[in-house]
Amino acid sequence: GVSTLRLTRDLTVPLGETVQVPSDTVFDCDGHEVTSTVARTGLGLYLNDGATLKDCRVTNFNVGVSLSRSAGVTVTNVTADRNRIGIYLVNGTRDALVIKSTVTNNDFGIRLEPEVSSSRVESNTLSNNATQGIGLHGATSITVVSNAVFGGREGISLHSSTRSTISDNTVTGARDGLRVVGGSSENRFATNRVTGGLTAIFVDADAAQNEFTANQLERNVNGVYVVTGAGEGNRFIANTISGSAEIGIRDDGAPGDTQYEGNTCSEVAPPSQPAGLCDP
Repeated sequence: GVSTLRLTRDLTVPLGETVQVPSDTVFDCDGHEVTSTVARTGLGLYLNDGATLKDCRVTNFNVGVSLSRSAGVTVTNVTADRNRIGIYLVNGTRDALVIKSTVTNNDFGIRLEPEVSSSRVESNTLSNNATQGIGLHGATSITVVSNAVFGGREGISLHSSTRSTISDNTVTGARDGLRVVGGSSENRFATNRVTGGLTAIFVDADAAQNEFTANQLERNVNGVYVVTGAGEGNRFIANTISGSAEIGIRDDGAPGDTQYEGNTCSEVAPPSQPAGLCDP
């Protein structure tokens, strides 16, 4: 059966040591903090198969929370602050859930790489993570839903990732809101809201066969930017673009490589380059 370990005080982890959460164990920090003795070094907590981490504040590590080669792990109501990587799913981790957590002031917020699969990142708040809020690198069949991302260079980023669903997220003030590069393919981006950044949706580097549907892109400098070198078969359907400072949709690729249908641009001049990619 499942056992429970409960933290009764704040815990400082010496350099070179890691808190190992055993398989099929709930590790309940009960609101306490786990921190490193040396800034941004070491691994804070390592979760084995079937483990749950809850109600914990993890600070000042190289990696705050790690799931490596793990299956069936849950991270809930955890605050990861001032680490290099806040929450890290890596090396084939599968069937993991990261939910209702707060990830702030890291270089990378929640990062999944490589060969992580069939996992869910849901209802988290990520702010001021310098490089990425949520990053998928070589991941497959990931669901990223109902997260709020604020600031950073990349809000939600996919590199070499496939068959994932990115939906109902809000991204505010990231340089690139949704970034899809590195051969990422067959991913679906639906009903996300991206505001106040440089480029709301950025597609480059052989990314192909991705679908962007009913996203709201508001008050960004550029709404959609498809760069020369993006792959074929990307589709933009029924997206709403408003208040872009420079352009609604810019496509530098070969004509016909990317499909556009039923997109609307308002308070944007010009709406698209080339013309005709969105309706006024």
